[in-house]
Amino acid sequence: MIYALDTNTLIAGTALAHNAVLVTHHVDEFTRVPGLHATDWYASRAS
Repeated sequence: MIYALDTNTLIAGTALAHNAVLVTHHVDEFTRVPGLHATDWYASRAS
């Protein structure tokens, strides 16, 4: 049986594994991942 991979989980796991900051416009999608630091550069430019 083949299971669909949640792309956001893969992205979050990669950022965590590399101790990186995740830059995304969809920060709310990643708030459920403990220890992950996500930022939205677009939102910081708009204000």
